[in-house]
Amino acid sequence: MQPSVPRTRALAKFERLAETHSQTEIAERLGVRQQSVSAWLRQRARPATEVRDRIEHEFGIDRRDWYSPEERRLASGRSDAEGRVRRSA
Repeated sequence: MQPSVPRTRALAKFERLAETHSQTEIAERLGVRQQSVSAWLRQRARPATEVRDRIEHEFGIDRRDWYSPEERRLASGRSDAEGRVRRSA
């Protein structure tokens, strides 16, 4: 089965975290189920906004790092109507 969410900077950091902490430990510290942590690591889902805030507080992974490059580009307003990145003057 193919991943259903984009790979992000936060996911790479979260994978490194999972090398030193069990999924159960991570889940307990975040107040979520172990199955949720598993889904994030397998790119089946991304944490909800409030959970991203807890991840940032507990583990230092910036909540904005869960955005894909495309989402960051769109959020910054750096594209024109055809999706081209605008150059700053």
